[in-house]
Amino acid sequence: MGLDYYEILSLQRTATTADVQRAYRKLALKHHPDRSSGDESVTVFSLISEAYDVLCNPKTKGFYDLYGEEGIKYGVTDGKGTKKGGFYEIKKTPLETFIEFFGTENPFAALEDLSKSLQSVLGTPVLKPGKKKTIPLRVSLEDIYTGCNKLVENERKILFENGTVKAETKKFNIPISPGCKTGTKIVFDGVGHQVPGHKAGSLVYVVQEEDHPVFQRDGADLIFKVQIPLVKSLTGFSIDLQTLDKRTLSIPVTNIVQTGDVMTVDEEGLPDGSGGKGNLIVVFEVLFPKVLSETQKQIIRSGFYLPAAPTQSQQESVSSYLGSFSHSTEGWSVGFSK
Repeated sequence: MGLDYYEILSLQRTATTADVQRAYRKLALKHHPDRSSGDESVTVFSLISEAYDVLCNPKTKGFYDLYGEEGIKYGVTDGKGTKKGGFYEIKKTPLETFIEFFGTENPFAALEDLSKSLQSVLGTPVLKPGKKKTIPLRVSLEDIYTGCNKLVENERKILFENGTVKAETKKFNIPISPGCKTGTKIVFDGVGHQVPGHKAGSLVYVVQEEDHPVFQRDGADLIFKVQIPLVKSLTGFSIDLQTLDKRTLSIPVTNIVQTGDVMTVDEEGLPDGSGGKGNLIVVFEVLFPKVLSETQKQIIRSGFYLPAAPTQSQQESVSSYLGSFSHSTEGWSVGFSK
């Protein structure tokens, strides 16, 4: 069974010459090897060219309608033994047929010419919306605190009027406002890839906050989790903390604290966008020792036996006792586990 040229061009057998031309224009542009890679595209492009060459000529079309592909290529014999047909042979390559039809071998230039023709008829550009390209923009918590400008590069394809395509690298300066939120989108319209028949696409940069070794973010608040040994939770201590803008913040803790207790330091969080700042939230976790010696246990018990308001003599006795250890009480605060 021979080739069905009508099926190749997706046409009915009643198709006119204008129908054949429209079908070829659409399919040849779609399956041109420069636009559709792979061996299959070359084969399809060749069949489309052959089908068009046969059906656009009234003589070959008429004989094909009667005797099919074998008739026009190899001929048929009538009842008297006379051979008819067999006159058709492919004289042009698929690319030559394409050039003859479109005036160029470049499918992108052909698309551009087609678009311009439509514009002249309709009076408005016939362009589909371009695709958006979303790119994550990683920003440190320090940069979010102070605000900054991020310089980024993006490569895109530029389509020229002659149909050639060239890669272009463009730089963008992205302002990050103080307190900028994760998920904030910065859009650059018309700077993406240029594709025939489409508007240049958009670039969408999405702010992604980098993990921080010290702080966690909760809106405009900063969360700081601190682990302390039991002795400090009972006797008080001070936290020296470096802030995101490189200051040293000293936070005195005078009350007894337990695991899960929270202390709020006002106005030491991130900018909130309204001229103020969030808070620094300190969350405590108390570490207990795994093992205590009998002497350590006795000392702890004796501490609770002291009256709330010890006498001068009692205070001096305690100081003298601790002095015998040269104030070396750090051994109590190491080797603790959760």
